[in-house]
Amino acid sequence: MERRIRQLSDENSYLSEKCATIEQALIYRLQEKEDSLRMKEQVLNEREQSLSDMKARKEQEQEAFDKLASAVMEEFTEYAPSLKTTRTTCSQIVIEFSDKVFFQQQSLKADSLRESVLAKVARVLKRHDDLRLTISVVSDSALAVKEKPDDTWTWSAMRANVLLRELIRTHQVNVQHVQSSAVYQPADKRNTHLGKNRVMLVFQSSFLPCLQR
Repeated sequence: MERRIRQLSDENSYLSEKCATIEQALIYRLQEKEDSLRMKEQVLNEREQSLSDMKARKEQEQEAFDKLASAVMEEFTEYAPSLKTTRTTCSQIVIEFSDKVFFQQQSLKADSLRESVLAKVARVLKRHDDLRLTISVVSDSALAVKEKPDDTWTWSAMRANVLLRELIRTHQVNVQHVQSSAVYQPADKRNTHLGKNRVMLVFQSSFLPCLQR
């Protein structure tokens, strides 16, 4: 009988140790799962915070761009809608004029408003040091002028360079802040109320990324 009691006692001790080991293993696995869940929750919270920060930053950038665009466009409000249009694309502020604002008909010579517009352009660039300007002249036909440009693109480039040089030499604009380009536009796509030959002033901030609307 004593032997049987001892045997049962030994079995009980073994089972108790086994249960304790199993219980410890379960506690350890449960702790692992809890740690994993906490880590996943932390990552999720960090992602949500990152998305929130990104959204806030985008809103701040958009607000800054809208404020900048408004300030730039305000400089040119005195010119009639028949002479200009304004728009924004991505982080660009585009002010488009009829070429008649800058040039006499079929000529590189200045028209009466050129000086006024370029003075305002220079003021904008000096007031907003982060802005860069591209002067793009759009033409769709080579005109018979005494300079005899080879083709439409050359004519556009000549006109764009005239304006670029005047901004740099006359208005002391930083040469690193401006550039010129020529744009050829097929005749069947030229229809705007500004006419077929136009000058685009494209301002872009070096600080602001492209903002998709």
